[in-house]
Amino acid sequence: MIAMEYFGTDLLISPVENSSGIREAVDYNFDAYQPSEGSFWDPEFKAHVGDHAIGSNVSYAHLSLCGDRWSRNWRSDANPATPVLGNRGTKNGEYDTENYFRSPTLEFHGPRDQWIGYLALADNSTTSVISFFFRYGPIPV
Repeated sequence: MIAMEYFGTDLLISPVENSSGIREAVDYNFDAYQPSEGSFWDPEFKAHVGDHAIGSNVSYAHLSLCGDRWSRNWRSDANPATPVLGNRGTKNGEYDTENYFRSPTLEFHGPRDQWIGYLALADNSTTSVISFFFRYGPIPV
């Protein structure tokens, strides 16, 4: 979607992002988009949130919005129980280990010892949650 210029790389970085390993891709190579050659995005664009050595140009957790997910889940009458975009969670979604308390995601919103996030749902509504567990099960992070 970036390569097709639906939105800029700035929208992929949360305003509350605090990790030094996440940086906007200010030099995104739009010329890399060559579908006839099998190239659909800039290969230098990174999404490795947990690896500071590689880095990441995106700070949200999301479902890939293509195929069935796009046609079934991204419309005004879609199921509001399906999160499609939101604040990312702790490493591997852990909430009962020391990794939980080391996670910079706990500093996004609210108290330091509790994860609070915002989700965009499949019906284009938004909600805030104070747990990794959404109404119908764990949030995919």
